This record gives sequence, structure tokens and C-alpha cells, in this order.
Amino acid sequence: AILDDEGNTYYHDEATGASQWEHPAGLDGSAGGDEDHGSLSAEEEVGSSDEEEEEKRKDGGEREAKARSEESSVSLPSLGRGLGSAAAEEELLELKGFLSKLVLGNDFSGGTHGDSPALTVSLAITNLASASFGELNKLQPIGETVLSKWNKELEWLLLPIQQIVVMQPAVQRSSDGTFVEVMEKRLRDDIRTQLPRLTEVDQKLCALHARFTPEDLGIEYSKPNSSEKKWWRQTPSVPNPPPPRLREGLLACAKAAMHAQREAREVNQSVIASMPVPPAYMLSLPDNVKDVLGRAMAKSLKAKAAQATSSYMKAWKVRDAMTAAAMIAKLQHAHIIWGKKLEEANAKAEAGGGGSGLSLRDAKAEHQRGRIRCEELAKALRRLWPEAPQTPMEVAKIRENLDVGMAALEALSRVLQGRASVLISLLTDACEAGGIPWPQEVA
Repeated sequence: AILDDEGNTYYHDEATGASQWEHPAGLDGSAGGDEDHGSLSAEEEVGSSDEEEEEKRKDGGEREAKARSEESSVSLPSLGRGLGSAAAEEELLELKGFLSKLVLGNDFSGGTHGDSPALTVSLAITNLASASFGELNKLQPIGETVLSKWNKELEWLLLPIQQIVVMQPAVQRSSDGTFVEVMEKRLRDDIRTQLPRLTEVDQKLCALHARFTPEDLGIEYSKPNSSEKKWWRQTPSVPNPPPPRLREGLLACAKAAMHAQREAREVNQSVIASMPVPPAYMLSLPDNVKDVLGRAMAKSLKAKAAQATSSYMKAWKVRDAMTAAAMIAKLQHAHIIWGKKLEEANAKAEAGGGGSGLSLRDAKAEHQRGRIRCEELAKALRRLWPEAPQTPMEVAKIRENLDVGMAALEALSRVLQGRASVLISLLTDACEAGGIPWPQEVA
């Protein structure tokens, strides 16, 4: 009897060289042949069938456990895959230096001045995107070298967050066929849902750039003109009117780029909203909303009769991204202040003090209305001005955040949103040159 690599038993006849899975006659050395060993007794058959059933149940439990393990496991970096020994060794040295920066928090003195792991990962993703895509100033495919570097180092940076798991109850089938409740590891909900969305956005943006080849949507560019509005950027040469195929292709790319930008923005806003506001930043804010927005605006936002969003936009006279960012920052501050006042009102209500019940309910309702409208108006400004920079509160959240998973998701969504904005700007120039009306963004 011989065991193979998988633990299966088969039988080999040294005299004839034949192999078989069945138990051969006379294997134990007796001369009885078929008459003594050709068949099994009834008791042996029953025992054999019981053993087979036991093996089947055991195999089924092992397969289920293996499937769950594969579901919760992550792929390791493809270090040296498909490379020669010299190239693989070079990549290994690169990975060592890469990980050293992350562990030291960019403090190579080995002291205590390094960044937190979360901030280190965030800065690394930001710097990688800037080095890879900072020079994209026209509609063209991204180079293979750039894409390879981006995919490889991004895979390294995202590997830690794919190890962030939570323990959740699950039902497991044991070897005897019974079901038991166990605790198993699962990727954290925000990483499991948001990371695939961002990966899809990244692939979509790369695919859009890949379309601008001479065989598909090739666009010629002339040298920058100092008299042009965007004097630093090459001018696209698009026929006016353009061929139908080029027109339809540019419009399709514009819609896809706007959709990618919206996806990345939604993830970024969701992640930042889940980050806590640093206590030091909250203490730096004034006590009253009127000191932030003015008495008239604060009264309008918490009134029962809400004004239309467009009326607020006209009153604020937002004409560029920087003004939009400043207004978003004020709304965020008002949202925090009203939130603090709402917590104080709730604490007074629980303690049974703070004036009459009616006045306390009215105050709580006003604070809640103000918070909701501030949040809605801030989101509306973000939609109108997606290129607006991050506000001081958002920067403080990112700097003080200690969650590596949130830091990676925020940084990746931010750089993808920036790439989509650059692509939209390039497509806008091409459409303007060809007299193509810009498509409306589809919700």
C-alpha cells in the first residue's frame, strides 16, 4: 500500500508493476486467492460504508472551512512573479525600503517624531498618485511603466487594511455532520464595501485614458500658447464640427468620468464624516453660530420655513472653488456648534432642568433643523464645486485620525477624485475646441 501526495491509498504489485485503487486479492500474503479474499463479509461491508460516510462528512466540513478561509483571506503582493532572479531581488530591496518608511513613519532618525501609521499610509498614497499622474496634461494612454508602478505600490499600501478584520458569528458544519455556531474573521464593513468601489473607479479611469489612441479617439495637441487662458496646457486640435464617432466617444468619456468622480467623492465624504472631530479643534470654535455665519443667516437656517438652496447660493455669491471651500468650512463649524448645543439641551432634559419643557423642545428642534440644513448646503456646494479643496476641519480630521483603514480609504478616494477632475478638465477643453456641448451629469 502506498500513500500519494493527497493522502489517498493505492496498491502496487511489484511483480507485474500494476497499480489499482481496490484492495487486491491475497495482498496479505495468503494463498487463498479469490476463494478466501475475493469478497468482504457483511460486517466488513457495513463497517466500510460507515467509514466512507464519516470520510464524506469530514471532507465536507474541511471544504466549507477552506471556502470560508479563502473568503476572508487576502492575496499577498505579487513579489517577483514573472521576473528573473535579478529583477526579483531588486524588487525585494525596493519593498524593504518601502516598508521601512511606513514602519518608521518617515522619521529616519529612529526617534519619536514619526507620523502615525494612519497618516503615513495616507501621505504615501497621496505621494504615489502625485508621482504617477501629476504630469498628465493631455488625453493620452497612461504609460505601462507608470501603471505598473502605481498598481504594484498601491497593492503594497493596501495590504495592511485588508488584514483589518472583525469577529462575527457564523454557522459551521463539523465533521460529524452537526452545525455549530462559531466566531470567524470578516473584513470590516467599510473596507469590504468601499474598497471594491474605489478599485473599480481606478480601473475605469485607466480605461478611459486608454481610449485616446490613434485607432480609437486620437486627439492631436499643439504647443502651449501664452495668450491662452490655460497657457500652461497644450491646446487640443479637434475638428469643428467633429466626426460623429469622435463626438460620441468624447461625450461617453465625459459621462463616465463624471460618474467616476461622483463615486470617489461619495466614498471620500462618507469616510471623512465617520472620522471624529479632534477635541482641540472643537475647543477652538466660537460658542455661537452667529459668530460664524452672522445673525441673519443663523436665524434663517434654523427657522421652520426653509428657503430654497438656490437662494442661499445667491446670497453667498459663490463664484469659484476657493470661495465654495470657505463657505463649506463655515457650514461645518455651524454644524458642530449646533451639535454641541443639542447635546447640552439633551443633557438638561435628562437632568430635569433648563427651563420649561416647551422652550427646551423648541430649542432642540431649532438646533436640529440648523444642523440638517448646514449639512445639506455643504453637500450641495460640494456637488457644484467638486474641485474645491478640503476644509480646515477635514484636514484636522485626517491629520489626527489613527485608523489605518479610514486613512487609506480617504486618501485613495481623494486622489481618484482628483484624477477624475483632471480628466474632466481635459475633456472639457476637447469638447470646447470641437464645439461639443458638455453633457449634463446623470444622477
